[in-house]
Amino acid sequence: MANTSLTPLPFPEEPDGLPDWQAFSRAILNASHSGIFVLNASGRVLISNHIIQIRLGVHSGSQIDTMLPEFWKTALAAMDQREYVTGVPLSLKGATFMARIGPMIWNSSMIGALCILDDVTELEQTIRKLHSYQALSRELDTIIDASTDGLWICDGEANVLRLNPASERINNVQASEVIGRNMRDLQREGFVDRSVTLEVIESGKKVNLMQRTREKRKLMLSGTPVFDDQGRIMRVVVTEKDITEIDRLRRELEEKEAMQDQFRHQMLEMQLKTLESQHIIAKSPEFHKILQQALRVSRVDSTILILGESGTGKGV
Repeated sequence: MANTSLTPLPFPEEPDGLPDWQAFSRAILNASHSGIFVLNASGRVLISNHIIQIRLGVHSGSQIDTMLPEFWKTALAAMDQREYVTGVPLSLKGATFMARIGPMIWNSSMIGALCILDDVTELEQTIRKLHSYQALSRELDTIIDASTDGLWICDGEANVLRLNPASERINNVQASEVIGRNMRDLQREGFVDRSVTLEVIESGKKVNLMQRTREKRKLMLSGTPVFDDQGRIMRVVVTEKDITEIDRLRRELEEKEAMQDQFRHQMLEMQLKTLESQHIIAKSPEFHKILQQALRVSRVDSTILILGESGTGKGV
């Protein structure tokens, strides 16, 4: 391998052979990614680099005490107290900077301050976005936790990432017991008889099914896949509704309706027996048939038209 080396360049020299330290200092300042300028004790800029000149229009000879009065107050305090100050915000020309101010002491005398400014505009925008995301995340957390329906979230490998309090109550389980575990293991252990998450991953589409828990509760589940940009399943969101109580109420309602039908039938039989015991003169089969039909249709809220000649017993 060939050896490589850098040939050092000579310092810019003045006519007497000494380095041009002023030009050299400017080269150092301009090499910095930060904005840099030096103030004297009266607030006048002695030197500034390209970034400050371009971004803020601060040049040698500029008066910071008039251009940036609030910043000047902070710089003046740093010089008076002879303390290094950091985290000084400065907004100008649509940009946000964070400044550091270092007092300059020469022969025990305060001669000015070195000011270093870092552009934090992008960082500030990123922080605002982060705060917005955090606020949105808290809002979603509140909605998820407030839901009366159970909610499970798994990754594309069927690992449990989250479940809400309603799911903890429905399944009689603590979130810490299942988060991080795989639905295949939970199904194998009998935690569920069927896993909608596994069926969603296998089919690649939304799946609805009924499920029985270990406590014999009946759940109606709906699993929805969430895809990434490559079309792969990255999340499976499962909502679960406990219909055990609804199912019980439905059975009770059916039983009550059956009892009502039984009572109606018994009442009809009693009415028929009462009719037979009354002294209604009716010998023809047709009239007996009419009386029985009248008792049956009396259970229905409807208008009935009875036809017959006068004196045939329509009123009875």
